[in-house]
Amino acid sequence: MYMRELRSIWRAGGKICLIFGLGLLALYAILGFALGFIGGILAIAGNGAVWTLLGAVFLSVARFGDAKRERLKREGLCFDGEIVCIVPNMLIRVGFFASARADCRYINFENKTCLVQSGLFMIDSTMWTLLLSDGPKNPAALAAKIYVNRNNPRDYYVELREKITGANADYDYR
Repeated sequence: MYMRELRSIWRAGGKICLIFGLGLLALYAILGFALGFIGGILAIAGNGAVWTLLGAVFLSVARFGDAKRERLKREGLCFDGEIVCIVPNMLIRVGFFASARADCRYINFENKTCLVQSGLFMIDSTMWTLLLSDGPKNPAALAAKIYVNRNNPRDYYVELREKITGANADYDYR
């Protein structure tokens, strides 16, 4: 079985906003030079700057999350988690991808059950159909690893991986 990490919504949204914003800025530069910098097309540049700034903010949030994940993988404790349910977020969609978060639980070293939430991640439409067929209470198509700070259990990161078997696997190491 091959496992692929699910993508963060921040990185995908940041790339899309950045490309859109830079495209609008390029359109402004082309039209501005062609039409002699007419003031009406200045709105295109302002709009492009806003989208570029928004994309840069999204990408910096994604980079901050990556740094937190690497720090907790290096210094924290690792637990195998059980996904309790998947909570869809129908307000945020990127192309054919839907966004969702997972509620997970794990048993710590003191034998206590701890509940955590993942960040927003993206699921493609085929995976979403698979999750709904397995039932939202027991998604067997996902696996979770939870990395917890040794000194502060409220500082955690949930890594979700998609289980891929058979013909959908990129590599089969059996």
